[in-house]
Amino acid sequence: MFTYLLTRRCHLASRTMLDSENEKAATQGKLKHDVLVDTLKTQIRSGRYKVGDKLPSEHELARDLDVSRHTILRGLSTLAAEGWIDRQQGRGTFVARRSNPTHIGNQVIAFICSDKGDSVISRVIRGISQALRSRRQEMLLLDSDHNVERERELLESLVDRGVGGAILWPVTAGENRQTIEQLQSQDFPLVMIDHGMEGTSVPLVCVDHELGAYEVTRHLIRCGYKRIAHITFAGLPGELSEAVLEREAGYRRALDEAGLSFDDELIQRVDRNLMRLSHEPMVREMLAYEQAHRLMASENRPDAIFLLNDIFAPSVYRAAVNQGMAIRKDIAVAGFNNDPEACMLPVPMTTYDLPAEQVGFQAIELLNKLVADQPITDQTTRIAGQLMVRNSTVENVAAYCQGI
Repeated sequence: MFTYLLTRRCHLASRTMLDSENEKAATQGKLKHDVLVDTLKTQIRSGRYKVGDKLPSEHELARDLDVSRHTILRGLSTLAAEGWIDRQQGRGTFVARRSNPTHIGNQVIAFICSDKGDSVISRVIRGISQALRSRRQEMLLLDSDHNVERERELLESLVDRGVGGAILWPVTAGENRQTIEQLQSQDFPLVMIDHGMEGTSVPLVCVDHELGAYEVTRHLIRCGYKRIAHITFAGLPGELSEAVLEREAGYRRALDEAGLSFDDELIQRVDRNLMRLSHEPMVREMLAYEQAHRLMASENRPDAIFLLNDIFAPSVYRAAVNQGMAIRKDIAVAGFNNDPEACMLPVPMTTYDLPAEQVGFQAIELLNKLVADQPITDQTTRIAGQLMVRNSTVENVAAYCQGI
């Protein structure tokens, strides 16, 4: 009796949803068939009907949604043709394992990113393109423009777009969890880059941020610098990406191994929300200026600064000039990412080169395993980069590299 009442309640909810859709359709000129298709798609996306679930019979759907059996048959035929459902003679109708329209299929992979013009992301795109080319696949590039809501809309559109899977470089850590979990419930192949989603089984491909920060800081220590500051982002642990937390951890590990005491005053934090505006030249000039100025003006100032990101460099260099300090002679600066601007600064900056192309290539490797239902042994794939030594930390780069 309980099962009957629960089933009946679900059917009544479906009827209510269809009535609501019919009201909208009256003004939009939609046919009942179209409304029925949209309603069932919404129920599948929301998780009411999960992959492998058996749908009510045609008679039950017609009765509970108050439409003709002919409309039900047409709607189910459309959903089957688009890959949403699997109709099995003598058994019934089931939600398909992957509700993907077949007009594009697995030959197209989507990449959702926050800024396709970003130098690192553009290199990831290059790696993805190379991997797809060898497999005769194509990429659908979707840019959220640093907008979390736009990212959610793009994620929600993936199934309707008919792509075989997607790679996501999120705007920020922990956002759009519900949408990502819905995609997982539909068994949609998804791989994330840079930021993972704790509590989900979505594979993550990222740079080994902790190792990179450790190597940059250890380089500064080898050069003789002892009071090394770090400029990073502000935020609670749940608000900050793994990249931010792991880079600070690598910095601390190098100090600890060298026997250098950690000083809270040497950590300066920038509002992470400013990152969304960092493509603006004026914002970039001021991004970490206040933090760098505070460090350089302090009584016990640092002799080196490790930057979370190369994007902080213009504002840090500007602060040094305004303090009458020379880069390297008065204060060394090292970054992370190896942005093109790093070697074009007045004093080329030492930084850590991200293996961005490898990250993109590896993300495709994992995604195609998901598409082929092959097991993935490690949920997180970390790829090491390379230290790029320049004049912001050493006077004679060639001599330094020979002496390593």
